[in-house]
Amino acid sequence: MKDIKTKLTQKETAVFSDKDEERQIQELVVANKVLAFQNVENIKYEAELKIANNSLTKIQRLQKKYVKGLEEMMFLTSHAVRKPVANIIGIATQLDNSRLPKHCRKLIECLKISASSLDVFTQQLTAKINTLKKKGTSFDGPQSN
Repeated sequence: MKDIKTKLTQKETAVFSDKDEERQIQELVVANKVLAFQNVENIKYEAELKIANNSLTKIQRLQKKYVKGLEEMMFLTSHAVRKPVANIIGIATQLDNSRLPKHCRKLIECLKISASSLDVFTQQLTAKINTLKKKGTSFDGPQSN
């Protein structure tokens, strides 16, 4: 009888082991499916991140071009425009102090006023461009690898 009990216990253990093994296999299959799904999702996210990174890189290049354009505009307004304006003001001042007829001095005064207005405008324009340049360089964008 003892042998029969032992054989039954062994059979029960084998059945139990088979059931346990089958359950573990099913759990592994489910876990494998979950991991496969997560892998597909990660690949999608990676593609989205690459697209976003490429967009940011393009934006950074455009930003650099924008800032370079602003720097060129600052140079033009502060040197190419203001220098001739300052020369006009200086010449008009010299002519105003000379012995010219009254109507010529009135014209020279109008010239000085217009040149001074243009000088103030170019200073304001330079300040505005400088402000835009600072705003344009406040975003660093993605770091190059």
